[in-house]
Amino acid sequence: MSKLPLSERKIRTVEPTITAAADDKSKKRKLRTAAYCRVSTDSKEQETSFDSQVIYYTDLIQKHEDWTLAGIYADPAVSGTSRRNRLEFDKMLYDCLHGKIDQIITKSMSRFARNQLDTLAVIRLLNGLTPPVKVIFEDDHVSSDDFSAEIIVSISSMLAEQESTKKSTSVKWGFERRIEQGHYLTPTKFLLGYDKTEAIRKDDREIFIVEEEAKTVRVIYLMFLAGYRVSEIAYELTKAGVATGKGNTVWSSNSVLGILRNERYCGDVRTNKSYTENIRTHRTIKNRGERKYVYETDHHPAIVSHEEFEMAQKLIVSHKYGYDPFVNGTYSLKLITRGLLSGFIPINIHWAGSPLDEYLKLSGKAEQTSDILAKVKKVGCFPGYQVVRRQDMGCVGRSSMKVTPTSLALNTSSLHYFDSDYVEILLNPVEKLIAIRPADEHTPGAVRWKKIKDGKYAPCAIGCSAFTSLVYELMQWPKLWNTTILAMVYKKRKDVVMFFDLTQTEISALPYMKPKQKKERSSNDVYYDIEAMIAQQLELLHNKQTGEIVLQEQEEDVEEIPPPKRKKLHPSSWRNNFGQESSAVAVGCRRYQYEVLHRWDVKAEGVTVEGFDKTVDIDHNEVQARLAELKPATVTDDEN
Repeated sequence: MSKLPLSERKIRTVEPTITAAADDKSKKRKLRTAAYCRVSTDSKEQETSFDSQVIYYTDLIQKHEDWTLAGIYADPAVSGTSRRNRLEFDKMLYDCLHGKIDQIITKSMSRFARNQLDTLAVIRLLNGLTPPVKVIFEDDHVSSDDFSAEIIVSISSMLAEQESTKKSTSVKWGFERRIEQGHYLTPTKFLLGYDKTEAIRKDDREIFIVEEEAKTVRVIYLMFLAGYRVSEIAYELTKAGVATGKGNTVWSSNSVLGILRNERYCGDVRTNKSYTENIRTHRTIKNRGERKYVYETDHHPAIVSHEEFEMAQKLIVSHKYGYDPFVNGTYSLKLITRGLLSGFIPINIHWAGSPLDEYLKLSGKAEQTSDILAKVKKVGCFPGYQVVRRQDMGCVGRSSMKVTPTSLALNTSSLHYFDSDYVEILLNPVEKLIAIRPADEHTPGAVRWKKIKDGKYAPCAIGCSAFTSLVYELMQWPKLWNTTILAMVYKKRKDVVMFFDLTQTEISALPYMKPKQKKERSSNDVYYDIEAMIAQQLELLHNKQTGEIVLQEQEEDVEEIPPPKRKKLHPSSWRNNFGQESSAVAVGCRRYQYEVLHRWDVKAEGVTVEGFDKTVDIDHNEVQARLAELKPATVTDDEN
C-alpha cells in the first residue's frame, strides 16, 4: 500500500458507460403483475371471500399505471399447508420460471403458503431467477426483495404454520367429542341406497333406505356371493345403465369393491377408517390399528344382512390367494370327528377368510387323541425312559416336509408312499399337527404335489401363502424361518397318511435382513433440494408427465454388508434331554390309537359343525332375474 498522501496519489474516477436515457427506457416498461388467491374450504362464506379476492386484485392491478395484468391465479377450497392439488399455484410458478411474470401480489403469507419450508423455498427460487420475481404480501407489508424479508417471512410462515396446527388439533378434538356422544359422520350424498331426513340440527337427521337404489346394492352382493368377479359385476351394471352413487352410468371395479367393503350397508358404522399423517404432507393413511376407532352395530337400517356382509369380506381377502367362489361357492370350515384324523380340519389353500381363533374353536369341538388315550388304563410305555428324537439319529431316506412363509414341499422319499399326483392337507391347531393324505383330483381342496421332470416324478412346491401364514401365526414363527419337519407315516394296506409335528422342527433361519442404506442430509441442504424438486415438478406438470422426482445424490463409500446366510437352529429345550418321555410320546402317538382302540378310518370326510356353517346359498337364476329388474338411470336435460 502506498504511503504517499492522498493528494499526491494517482487516482482517477470512471464515469458510468450506460446513459440515463437507456436506463429510463428500461424502467418505463410496465411490470407484469400476477395475483394469487386461495381459500381453504368450499363453504358459501369462503366462496364469497374467494370471488371478492379475484375482483379486488383485478381492479388493483389495473389502477397502477406501471403494472400490467399477467393473470389471476386462484386455487379454491385447498389447504395452504402443502403444494399438493394447488394447480394454479404451480402454474404461476411455472410462468415465473419462463419469464412471463415480474412480480406477484397476494393478501398475506398465510394465503401464499402455511408451510414455512415451502414458503422459503419458493421465495428463494423466485429471487434466484434473472431477473428476480418479487412477491408482495399486502397485509404483512413485506416484499421479498427487502433485505430483511427472509427473516420476516420465516417468522410469519412459522406463525401461520403454528396456527394451522392449532386449528387441526381443535378440529380433531371436536370430532373425538362428537364420537364420544354417539354422533358420527355418516354422509349420504354419494352413498348409494341411503339418504337422510330433513332436520334443523344435523345430528337429528336420520338415515333411511332409498329402495330403488338399494336394489342395486343387493344385486351387487348377490352377484359377488354367487361367484362373479368385481370386474364382471361392473360390466353388467354398466351394460344395464344403472347409476352409481355419484350419478354416473359407467361402473368400475373400485366402485363395486367400495360398496362391498362398506359396513354401512349392513347397518353398522365405523369411525376413523383413515387419518391424515400431518398438516404438511396431508397424506391419508389407512387406519390399521395406529388410531383408535368406534364400531357401532345396528346403527341404522341395513340393506344386506350381517352374514352376507361378513362372507363378502372373507371372499375379498381370499381372492388375493386365488380362491374362486364361482367354482367352490361360499366356503365354511369342516371338521373330521372320527378315526385317526379326529380333530383335523381339511384345508383349502386358497381360503384366507377364517381367523386362527375360528380354527382353534372348531378343532376343539372334536375329541382329541390325548383325550381318547387318557381314558385307556394301560398304554405301552417305559417309565423313566425317553424316546430319542429322530433328528438326532439321521434323516437320510426319511420323508419330510419343508415349510416356508409361502409354500409347502414334500421331499423325494415321500414318492414311495403317495402314488396319487394330488394330496389333501389337514390341520389340527389344538395338537399342532399337519396331516397329508392322498386325494383325487376332484376332491375339494386337493393340490398337486409332484410333477414329471426329466422323465421321472419329482416333488414340487405347493404355493399356499394363505395356509402357511396361518401356521406361522399358530406357532409364532418369524418370517425369517424356514422349517423342516420329519413325517410320521401310518400305513394300512393301500391307505396311508403322514403326520407332521409342528413342535418338532429343524429351523433354517436368516440371522437378519440386509438393511437399506439411507444418506443423511444436513438441514442447510434441504432448502436447495426442495427448490430443485419444485422446478422439476413444474416441468413435469407442464409437459403432462407423471412420475416420482428422485434427486440424484452423491454416493458415499459405505461398507458393504454381506448378504445373510441361513443357519440351522434347534429349540433350546433340546439341550437338556434326548427327546420326550415315553409316556408323553405314547399318549400323543396315533399308532396307539389305531392299535389299542382300533380306530383307523383315514378317509373320513369333514362335516359341517353347527355355529361354523357360514355358507350362503345362491340361486344363479335369481341373480339374473334381480339384474333384469334394475332400472336404467334417466338422463336429465342438464346432463345433455
